[in-house]
Amino acid sequence: MRRYEKRRIAAVAAALGAATLIVGCAEDDYLGHQETLTVGAGNAVAANRAIHTIDPWPPVAADQHIPGNGRRLETVMETYEAGPAPDSDDTGAAEDGIETAGKTTE
Repeated sequence: MRRYEKRRIAAVAAALGAATLIVGCAEDDYLGHQETLTVGAGNAVAANRAIHTIDPWPPVAADQHIPGNGRRLETVMETYEAGPAPDSDDTGAAEDGIETAGKTTE
């Protein structure tokens, strides 16, 4: 083969390669075509069920009365804010020999 024939074959191969790449990019648009207005279309049944749900929360969620003991909470908060007693050891044992948390004092 002559030199110019090799160049011509290389040019034709390059042109065919470029055409193949361009066609490959265009095929993406064809496969991605949908007959819908939006990308999220197609869930009309689920959307209608959600719209027509009267109250999605359980009846217990509407109960605003939460039981509690205000006096006990006040005592706990005062004890917490006061901090630990100055002469206390954090062993969990009581001073009168009563077993507390598995430990006794004598």
